Amino acid sequence: MSAHGLHDGRRASCGAGRGDLVAAILLVAALGGASCKGDPDPGRDGEAARSQRLQPDGSVRLSASDRASLGLRVEAAALVDLPDVRLRLGRVLARPVDGISIVSPTLARVSEVSPLSIGDDLQAGAILAILEPLLSPSERIGVDVQAADLAGQLQAARRELSLHEAAAARANALSEATIVSGQARQEADTLVETTRARIAGLERARAASRGHGAVPLFTPESGRLAAFDVNLGAVVHPGDVIAHVIAKGPRWIDVLAAPDEPSGDSYEIRAGSEWIPARLVGTGGVVGNDGARRDRLEVDESNALRLLPGASVPVRVAVGASSGVVVPEAALVPVVGGDLVFVEGADGAFRPRLVTAVARLAGRVRIGTGLKVGERIVVSGAMGLRGETLRSLLEVD
Repeated sequence: MSAHGLHDGRRASCGAGRGDLVAAILLVAALGGASCKGDPDPGRDGEAARSQRLQPDGSVRLSASDRASLGLRVEAAALVDLPDVRLRLGRVLARPVDGISIVSPTLARVSEVSPLSIGDDLQAGAILAILEPLLSPSERIGVDVQAADLAGQLQAARRELSLHEAAAARANALSEATIVSGQARQEADTLVETTRARIAGLERARAASRGHGAVPLFTPESGRLAAFDVNLGAVVHPGDVIAHVIAKGPRWIDVLAAPDEPSGDSYEIRAGSEWIPARLVGTGGVVGNDGARRDRLEVDESNALRLLPGASVPVRVAVGASSGVVVPEAALVPVVGGDLVFVEGADGAFRPRLVTAVARLAGRVRIGTGLKVGERIVVSGAMGLRGETLRSLLEVD
């Protein structure tokens, strides 16, 4: 083959290689394009679904699965009577019979303190602290002499017990042989039990003497620890209050009212995040220095432990009745400037709307403005729907 022919062959070979490479690139590009068209992007689908939920006008359109996941329930706003409600301030009190003060019986030093916290529930007999009485030198000598005397009595009683047990064993054996009467056997057994009881008493007295009269302070009844003011090593005097326990039972609430203000028909007390019912047990007959009377309410024992004596609590006072648009309190979503409800339109979309609540009682709310009778609103799942709206707004941005 000539050089010219060889050069032409190489050129043809390179040209063919370039052609194959271009064809391969075009094929990959075509396959890639087909793959992109055929396989949907989950992220884009999610964004599209969220954009479909949140409409340009601020409404939210949900599928049936979305509604189920949020637990939405829709009801029509109804025209119902609901009492007018006044908000007052009350102070929680424990009934005198329920307040237990544990005090120091003598001048003593605190030798042990139980690891308790305010609000702990205690059982009757729970030890709060142990006190070691502070004795003068002469008193301490007297305690030591008493301890020695108790040790001697205990030793003598144990010897007597051995003799009485041997006599009782003989009496039982002879009683079986009808040599000794049954009455004699019972007397011997009684003497053994009496001696054992005396030994037990002496042992308890000796244990107390060894601790130089250590005094345990315990709660006499079950209840909740309301105050516990004692430090290890502190010196306490007779009558010093070591702890205060509130026994189980109803609680009282003194609520402030104007002198000429009528008593309420029903009452609710705020306990944590909930409102619990209370009943009126007495209307104040004296006006205090602050110009207000104090009406006394009572909360049942089932809710009483949620109210700590001395705490100030909001009180709802319900009087009369007024007709208006009433919805469940769970339908309202607190926002800056008021409350929101989600109204379902004829197109199935939910639109947030500001409303004004004029009365709240027993889990229901009377709406003053922003809602009409018959309009369908979300009564369960409103908070979840609000969260979904805010999340969609953030993701769209």
